[in-house]
This record gives sequence, structure tokens and C-alpha cells, in this order.
Amino acid sequence: MDYITDMYTGATVMNFTSLTPPESNLSSLKPTCGDPTFPPDVMLLVFYSIFFALGVFGNGILVLLFLVKKNLRTINNALITNLAFSDFLFVIMLVPIKFYEQYYVLRPLGNTFCFISVIITYSSQDVSTLTMTALSYWRYRAVMRPFRIRQDDQKQLKWFISVCCVVAWCVAVAVALFPAFHCETKSDDCWPLDMHYVNSFSKIEHHFIFHLTRFGFLYLLPLSIIATFYSIMACKLCRAPSFLERNDSVCVTRATRSRKKLGGIFLAIVVIFFLSWLPNYLTWLIGLKNGFPGGLVDLRAVVMLLPATLSPVLLFVISSGYRQSLYELGARIKLSCQCTKGLQKFTPYRRWSRKNVEIFTFREHHNN
Repeated sequence: MDYITDMYTGATVMNFTSLTPPESNLSSLKPTCGDPTFPPDVMLLVFYSIFFALGVFGNGILVLLFLVKKNLRTINNALITNLAFSDFLFVIMLVPIKFYEQYYVLRPLGNTFCFISVIITYSSQDVSTLTMTALSYWRYRAVMRPFRIRQDDQKQLKWFISVCCVVAWCVAVAVALFPAFHCETKSDDCWPLDMHYVNSFSKIEHHFIFHLTRFGFLYLLPLSIIATFYSIMACKLCRAPSFLERNDSVCVTRATRSRKKLGGIFLAIVVIFFLSWLPNYLTWLIGLKNGFPGGLVDLRAVVMLLPATLSPVLLFVISSGYRQSLYELGARIKLSCQCTKGLQKFTPYRRWSRKNVEIFTFREHHNN
């Protein structure tokens, strides 16, 4: 069987009207075709479950907090939210596909899903890269020139950042159209139904040039810019000013430790981003020329999810504002649940409203 594989989503995209073909079709299959089901890799399922939980919950909370909390709607947080939204789409699209591939080599969706999944996965990755580049420059300005940022027109900066986010999505979607338009339908003797996949081998040279160009302009170049900005920031944060070095007070010592910790986290983000996406590009560049190596494909399938899942965790470690907002949101949800139970007990025939909740909360607090 000629396996023409969409390596980004991990397996050939098939179209099945049902998971089990009719018996008449099964009898017509070749003996060499085999069973479409495979024993799942338990370790991969565990990893995918952890990545899915962290990616959906962490990035979803970041987007929710930005929409709910007005004090978090800053320029820096707008870029972080754009990054979180792209990572959220990447995880919620890719991980369920990976789960299904552990049981079936075939997917029960057709050419439309092939097109949509390729657009989302490719564009989400490129938006994350471009947003991290813009975010590194913005943090570089905040660390190296803190007083100049306060003098800039915040309204114009917000419009500029909004335009940058829109442009990043437009560029990423435009780049993703090349592999998406190579979604094709193929019939094979082994399977009675049509297969839908990204035909990367019909024009190997074109696809190799596409991935090589993408590797240079959407990976190496942004990564070099990010590494430069974050390295300068890390050196600045780790090297305390001379006044702080001469001051032995407790507050100054804690501030110096916090600055050094923040610098180390900045460098960790760069290393994670580099190590996570490098196997993906190497798999494509090597696979299109010499065949896809199995070990590199398995490694790529796991590490490519690290940036989308660890970025929100590192952000909550860095930002006390996000942590405080998350605590406040959890407290409000808990209080709302308690107030709802109280209203069900004391006012069963009254319409629940925000005013009722506030009155009940005040009475409970007054009685206690």
C-alpha cells in the first residue's frame, strides 16, 4: 500500500462512513492489507492526556482571564493571549487526532477535515512563533528601557499590537494554504472507501522547498531574534546594578534573586522552544529526501506539544498578576456555588438574580 502521509498531523487522513466496513467489503480486501486497528501505546496516551489537560486548561484560563479581567488588558498580555489562543487551537485539534491514531490508522473524517486540520495546525504553530518574536521585543523594551514605554501613547500602541496580531494570523494562514490545497482523494485496493490525505510526494521538490523556506524564515530567523533579545534581557536581569550590589538590605536581596530567577526562566523558554520544534522540521527535511525515520517521528510527536503546554505554566510562575486573577476567579466561582445553594434553600420560588446573590452574601456575612 502506498502510504502518502501527512506527517504534521501524524497519519494518513482517511474518510470512513463507519469505523467498521461492511462484511462484503471486508471479504474483498487483500490478505496483505491487515487489520486497521493497532494496540495503543500506553505511554503515549498518558503523555497526550497530560498535554491535553495542561494545554486546554492553561491556555483556556489565560484567554478567559484576559476577557474577564479589565486590569489584565495590557499590551503585553494581549500578545500573551494571542499566543495562548494559538496554542489552545493547536492542542485541541492535534491531540484528539493523536488519540485516535493510537487505535486506528484510519480517521472517520473526510477531505474537509483534512483541509481544516492542516490550516489550524500549521497556522497555529506559525502564529505562536511570530507572537513570541513580538513578545520578546516588547519584553526587551520593558527591561532595557522601562521609562520610555511609559512615555509612549498607550492607545496607539494597543492599535499597533492589534494590527500585528491580525497580520500574524493572515501570514500564517497564507503559508498554511500550500499544504492544505494538496489534500487529495485516493482509492486503494486495500480499503473499499476513499482516502483523504496531504499528498506530499506528488511534487517532492516543491514540498521540500516549502519546508526549507519555512524552516529558515519561520523558525531559524524568529528564533535568532528571540534568543538575542532574551539573552540580552537575561544578562541584564542577572547582573544587578551597582547600587543593589552595594546594598545588603533584605528587600534588595530578594529583588536581586527575583531578577535572576526571571532571567533563567527567559532562557528556559528559548531552549524549550528550540528543542520542541527542531525534530518537526528535521523530520520533514530528512523524510522528503531519505524517508521518514521512525524514531524521529515518535520523538517529534511528543516534544512538539511542549511549548503549547508549558508556556502557560511558566507564565503563571512568572506573573503574579495572573496568579492573583486566577485565585480571584476561583474564589468567585466558589462563592457563586455557595450562594446558589443558599438561594435554592431559602428562596425556592424567587427568580435568581445577581441582586439576590449579593443580598444573600451580605446576610450570611452579617450573621457569621
